[in-house]
Amino acid sequence: MNISNRITVLKTCFCSVLAALMLSGCSSLSFPIFSSTQGEPETVEQPERDPQTLSGEKTERARKAQGNLTTEPQNAQALRQRTNRYELTKHAFSVQHQTKFHDALSLYRQGKNEQAKALLLTLIADIKKSSFADVPSAIYVLLGDIAQDNAQIKEARVHYETARKHNENNYFALNRLGIMAREEGEFTMAESLYLDALDAWPGNPTTYYNLGILYDLYMGEKNKALQYYEKYAALVNSPVTGEVNQKESKKIARWIADVKRQLPATDEGRQHD
Repeated sequence: MNISNRITVLKTCFCSVLAALMLSGCSSLSFPIFSSTQGEPETVEQPERDPQTLSGEKTERARKAQGNLTTEPQNAQALRQRTNRYELTKHAFSVQHQTKFHDALSLYRQGKNEQAKALLLTLIADIKKSSFADVPSAIYVLLGDIAQDNAQIKEARVHYETARKHNENNYFALNRLGIMAREEGEFTMAESLYLDALDAWPGNPTTYYNLGILYDLYMGEKNKALQYYEKYAALVNSPVTGEVNQKESKKIARWIADVKRQLPATDEGRQHD
């Protein structure tokens, strides 16, 4: 499959898939442009937990950026069991605020974007008046998605950046910002944002998907693309709940085979010794 067709497939995928509303998979929400097939933006944040000391992250990120991925766990369960810094650093909703957030979410799902936006802005004001230390970053991710749906790209970026400011480990916001950077031709910036998302939680399949596409179609680094595609495939083929998405599984298998055909035999062998 040539690059033009692959990009067409990618755009079709982003426009058609359903995004998981919560990591537990309890409900779903469609994000037409920024969605991938797995691990989509969590729009309800759980009560804040005590942050843990997380060492060695800069070293690990530097190693990933250099493409030295062979020591990363390939098993889906091992990837998901890695420290989820976003889970550790979320801010809490009160019961009342969570109800309002779900109301806004319901409006968004009905296509009532302006009403959803108004309710979210009111919710932010209410939270700031309360005893809560910070506004949950998921609110800003949803505001960004509403703006994106309305083709308000600059406003969407502001909301995603605000989500990142409120929680630097929000890998949903980081992935969205990475896609925006990639679409603007800022490939190095996109790479940095995706790697930040990977640091936040190595168990999110969307990040591997985005990195694979970036290295494969935009940066021409096929060895890196292959390894990220393979990790994405491992997660897709071992879902937490439900059955394997056969269509997605077959698609990524084709992409992996396509990349392998483009690699010199010696390079591929060296990467998988």
